[in-house]
Amino acid sequence: MESYALFLADHPVDQSILETVLTENLGAPYELYLTEAGRGVISSEADLKTLFDSLLPILSDDLHQPLTILITHRSDTLSEAALNFCHRHKKGRCLMLAEAVILAYLNREPKLTTLAEHYFDDVSFEAMATAKAFVSTGLNASRVAQKLYLHRNTVNYRLQKFIEQSGLDIRDYHNAQLLYFCTLIKENAVR
Repeated sequence: MESYALFLADHPVDQSILETVLTENLGAPYELYLTEAGRGVISSEADLKTLFDSLLPILSDDLHQPLTILITHRSDTLSEAALNFCHRHKKGRCLMLAEAVILAYLNREPKLTTLAEHYFDDVSFEAMATAKAFVSTGLNASRVAQKLYLHRNTVNYRLQKFIEQSGLDIRDYHNAQLLYFCTLIKENAVR
């Protein structure tokens, strides 16, 4: 499953340093895009969270500035807002999108909280209900089938529909956390 490491620094980043560190440590193909001075995206099939948890101090030292990294399933408006939030409040850290969303909620960050609240609005009711049940049962499709009185194949079909509609594979724990936190924010939003 491809994931993305969005990164942000206060000053322009030396692309050759990034490429050297990634090539020496990643062990999997990757793509690096510098979107503007000090900002970019790294995509790979590798476990980027584990990689950057260990490499971030080295990268920051080599680049002579703190680098903030956000690991996400895609680069979109929520991810970009979360990266900016993390750079303001957790500069020099590597966080998952789900962590950034809940931190923003706890810090009453209105823009990011609103984006999270509506992040799954385009997902069908059936797919969303199945996905929420999947998360609430500890990512256990058999228990979802029992809970919703559905055949196991129907559960798998609806989970696949959720993944297609949202772009989020909730069979991964961190992605399941993102769904859980966004749902929690939406259900507790003050109207």
